[in-house]
Amino acid sequence: MAEATRAIARARLENGFRILSERSGSMPLFTALLCVEAGSRYDPPSRHGLSAATAGTLLEGAGSLSSTELALSVESLGAEIDVASGYETVTIATMGPVGCLDDILAIMFEIARAPRFSRLETVLDRQRSEIAEERDDPYQVCQRALFETIYGRHPRARSPSGDPDGIAAIRDADVRSFHEQRYVPDRCTLAIVGDIDPESAGGLAAARADDWHPGGRPLDDPLPPRRRKVASARLVRMACRQTHLCVGHLGIPLLDSRYEAFQVLDAILGDCAGFGARLAKRLRESEGLAYVVESDTTDTAGLDPGLFRAYTATSPESVGAALGGIREEFARVVDEAPSPKEVEAAVAYLVGRRLVENETIEGRAARLLQVERYGLGLDSDDSYASRLASIRPQDVHAAAESLIDLEGMSVVAVGPALPSLSI
Repeated sequence: MAEATRAIARARLENGFRILSERSGSMPLFTALLCVEAGSRYDPPSRHGLSAATAGTLLEGAGSLSSTELALSVESLGAEIDVASGYETVTIATMGPVGCLDDILAIMFEIARAPRFSRLETVLDRQRSEIAEERDDPYQVCQRALFETIYGRHPRARSPSGDPDGIAAIRDADVRSFHEQRYVPDRCTLAIVGDIDPESAGGLAAARADDWHPGGRPLDDPLPPRRRKVASARLVRMACRQTHLCVGHLGIPLLDSRYEAFQVLDAILGDCAGFGARLAKRLRESEGLAYVVESDTTDTAGLDPGLFRAYTATSPESVGAALGGIREEFARVVDEAPSPKEVEAAVAYLVGRRLVENETIEGRAARLLQVERYGLGLDSDDSYASRLASIRPQDVHAAAESLIDLEGMSVVAVGPALPSLSI
């Protein structure tokens, strides 16, 4: 049954497939994002990387089309198509002229529903290369080590690309089975945004999905990650000029009732692209210890709790001072409420950022997917500014005080010869 809010049409088919379509933009273009609940969160323990491998085969041929024929079909329409795999979802993304919407949807659904699973070894080799690149990047090594330290055996600890042992164990039958279990209509959400008639676009999508049979069993959600109560330090020796430093502990899920208060905290402490926030003023402007300084609580929040974390890169001899500065700024937001001026500036930044995110049809489609997947409500953006404006300094202080555990921080340092760290 379809329902409309402003220029948004929403429908949920009998097989569970969800469709959102919105008129936006003045150019005769559209973006369509088909989101499947089939990310690395659902990889079997012995097959880390299976989600990414399955997603990687989608563009290697589908239905009657080989990979070359598929690419030529999309190109002949003046369109583009791509597949991205992540922790929670796999997304098939396409964009093109509005006149070819139905043709592109036909190709998109063929890719999702009837891949050929061709060239699996090529796909797995590509994943091995991605893992090797991650392991050569000290920033990525630092971030991944923090995830591993905090999440332990939970799936969130793993890279969506998988690991060498998991990839080595993947066979054609594993990919086919994963696709059969996960790529089903009741685990899919489609967002279409552009210079379109929402009801008509939704109808085209419904016609492509209506005969898709729903899944036979519910998703196997992992157990919630457990929060560590003991501080830990991990040192990773790596040949690089600077030492990369991550500090943090388990955070909140996206549906935490205090989520927007934590967004304001992020902007005050270390978001705002790193400029003007407390950590940047302390470590970069006042003490000259680092150029890049950032922290966040909400960026990694999703179905599972994300991380409360800070990151910086500094000279090896400045690691102790940088770590001390981060800890002192963490303690300050726990000990006292921010000023009304800080909260006002943070709210203005966040409202502006949301407007920018929603400015493009790609950004708007991604936002619609998030709204639908997490049940935020189609009118959530309309009330976003007023909800933020109602947040007071004491709300931000209460959020920080309830979350930040100064005695339970995990620290990861990646770099050349490293001193012992005082946690």
